[in-house]
Amino acid sequence: MILRKWFSILLVLCFAAPTFVYAQDDEEEEEEEEEEEEAPKKKKPAKKASKPDVPGRVGLYVSFGGNDAIVGFVYNLGSGLEFGLGLGLDRKAFTPDEGDPPDPVQTIVVVPSIKYAIGKGLLDFGIGVDASITSKDTGTDIVGFLSFYTSAELVKNVSLNLSAGVNVHKVNSAGQVGDRWVQGSNLNIDLGTRGTVIFYFM
Repeated sequence: MILRKWFSILLVLCFAAPTFVYAQDDEEEEEEEEEEEEAPKKKKPAKKASKPDVPGRVGLYVSFGGNDAIVGFVYNLGSGLEFGLGLGLDRKAFTPDEGDPPDPVQTIVVVPSIKYAIGKGLLDFGIGVDASITSKDTGTDIVGFLSFYTSAELVKNVSLNLSAGVNVHKVNSAGQVGDRWVQGSNLNIDLGTRGTVIFYFM
């Protein structure tokens, strides 16, 4: 009787053990699924918006310095650099010591330029270099203008630049000395100012 009783208990335990194991495995799987659902999904960090580039602009300018007026085009890269190319007229009259004065000499002046903005504030400011190139019978005259400038926007797309700096003149000349015709060049340096109005249309 005792052996039969223990044998019955062992049979019951053998059938119950797999059922308990399977039930425990099911409960562990359900708990893992619930933890995965409750765990917050990691969000990818949003990419910082890159700083938009300042667009380049194209404009027409009128520049006055002394008695010379220059009209031309400028291209502003938006990065502080501005390139320009202008044309003007150089009109000069010579008064001889004796006799009638000759007709005024009028030549075309080509003016390439470059400016670089150093900083911005109430007024933008920077440095610039202009080169006025004039071709004549006596040679090519070059006037370089190294300047410091300030700029202010008067209204939208209209700016006023005021420049002050140093003019370096390389001027060719020719004349008669006695029985000879003499040609040479002179180098002169003086201070100069210039005002420029720029109309940006692109």
